[in-house]
Amino acid sequence: MQPAHVAEIDTQSGAITVIADVNPELKNIRFGKVERIEWEVPSTVPKLYPPRAFGYILYPPDFDPSRKYPLFIAPYSAGGFQRGDVGDEHPLFVYAANGILVLHTSFPFENPMNMTNADAMRLLFSSKQGFPYLTTMLHSTLQALDLVANRGFIDEKRVGIGGLSQGSGNSLYMLQKVDRIAAVSIAGGYMGPWIYYSTTPGSQPRSDAEWCPAPIGDGLKWWNPIDIAQHVDKVKAPILFNIPDQEIGANTTLLRHLEDAHKPFDAYVFPGEYHEKWQPAHRRAIYERNLDWFRFWLQDYEDPDPTKAEQYKRWRELRKLQVAQDAERANTGKEAPKVQ
Repeated sequence: MQPAHVAEIDTQSGAITVIADVNPELKNIRFGKVERIEWEVPSTVPKLYPPRAFGYILYPPDFDPSRKYPLFIAPYSAGGFQRGDVGDEHPLFVYAANGILVLHTSFPFENPMNMTNADAMRLLFSSKQGFPYLTTMLHSTLQALDLVANRGFIDEKRVGIGGLSQGSGNSLYMLQKVDRIAAVSIAGGYMGPWIYYSTTPGSQPRSDAEWCPAPIGDGLKWWNPIDIAQHVDKVKAPILFNIPDQEIGANTTLLRHLEDAHKPFDAYVFPGEYHEKWQPAHRRAIYERNLDWFRFWLQDYEDPDPTKAEQYKRWRELRKLQVAQDAERANTGKEAPKVQ
């Protein structure tokens, strides 16, 4: 709950003295309780990951344990106070202040056992071993979700998720494997053939069938199980994309397949931006749109600001599309995807 600040530490007593508090206005903001939690990490490869992971629950200021709250998951790195999570796009404390419980998880970092980078990548993304990196990331996040859900104060039909980089990949992979997410907002990027085409020549074994093979012929057999663009039929939750223009190529296949399949999504591209966006105006716009997005899908709430009327008009059409697809699935009797 405390942002970065300048302090001195007495090496004899261990006493900490704040020298410069550059965010004094935060003392006037009412935060809810923050609770650290831990859970077991179910790794498919022994000793590859630490046995436990940690994260935080961010509670609304007026938290009532008898209520059922919608939940937002930030599935990347819970490294202390972060204004907008990794990449600065999801204002977690603002979500909590607006009645959305937040689960801020820290994905356990792998221990590649003194392997070379190439050997580590072959192990982490081994199709024969079920893609340990992706499956461990998925199951660790689900373990954390179950830990919170078992407390009885979240509405499991109103769970959102989102993030940047690994947070994007985790969110999309979860859509492919389980039916537990009601809304998503990502910065784009996922495990797909675009990685092969965008990687600097010579930086990885492109002919290696166990990691990032050329996506042609037998190479497609490696990519298809983890490429969400090939499994848009599994996507039920609406997706919001806030994409930096430098990475639009990483998203074009998925966006086109979602469009062809008539899936509900909304996408924005930000000019002059890179992996982590740096322009304050863009970050603020993303903050506000992400908050509106999750309040719309998880709380059925629309901001009465007249400047947002067109946004909500578009999103209501997406909701109609989602309802129609839900009804179609119910009529055909298709089962929800299962974790593999």
